[in-house]
Amino acid sequence: MAGSNMAAEGSDGYMNKGAEQKNAMEMNSGDMMSGDKSAKHMKNGDMKAESGASSADSAITVLTSCKGGNAPVEQIAQPSMDKGMMHKVIVGGDTGLVFNPNTLTAMPGDMVEFTFMSMNHTLTQSTFPEPCKKMKDGADSGFLANPDNTVIPPPTYMFQVKDTKPLWFYCKQKKPTSHCGKGMTFSINPTPDKSHEAFTATAIQQNGTAPDGAAAAAPPPADTSSSMPPPAETTSMPPPADTTTMPAAAETPDTTS
Repeated sequence: MAGSNMAAEGSDGYMNKGAEQKNAMEMNSGDMMSGDKSAKHMKNGDMKAESGASSADSAITVLTSCKGGNAPVEQIAQPSMDKGMMHKVIVGGDTGLVFNPNTLTAMPGDMVEFTFMSMNHTLTQSTFPEPCKKMKDGADSGFLANPDNTVIPPPTYMFQVKDTKPLWFYCKQKKPTSHCGKGMTFSINPTPDKSHEAFTATAIQQNGTAPDGAAAAAPPPADTSSSMPPPAETTSMPPPADTTTMPAAAETPDTTS
């Protein structure tokens, strides 16, 4: 019986030890798989950030996006370099159809966080000559609604600046009117030759309503085909007064006789 008990204890101990070894192997395998999955996720996130940020030589890396309230923060990518200064921008809200501030100077590594207030806006990347047209492969927050500032905490969107080239953005909301056409634009590192004021003026001129963001056609010139009205009638002046010869002087009587 004692031997049987010992055998049983030994058997249990062996089985437990084997189970522990098996669990350890599974955990190691799971960690490796998790690590591979995380690495793959990070790689995909970086690719997503690059493709959603701009062109192949992307000047920004999109990091996070959140719809606010109880929505989770979507981690799109990790910073591609050491973090610099944090810039905060308010989108819309009580100040109207504006980004506040509407332009800023940023250095490589700086972070820019956008907080979306009422009513329903986007941060969409464009180009200097076409302010109201989304740039191919450019960053786009999508619509982040905050009706009457009731979403608490409000929606946010954040990216990291990677160099000092000028960057151009606008709000693509077109209801009830084009926000871009109202001058709702944002820029980073504008230059004297390509100023934020010129960018906004072009947005207002194009109004954000022309197909594919092309400049709106100029109105046709005024019709000048009709002939000018005839000059006022100039009737001839009346003839001058009659200037017949005066009557002859009275005859002087002859006094020689």
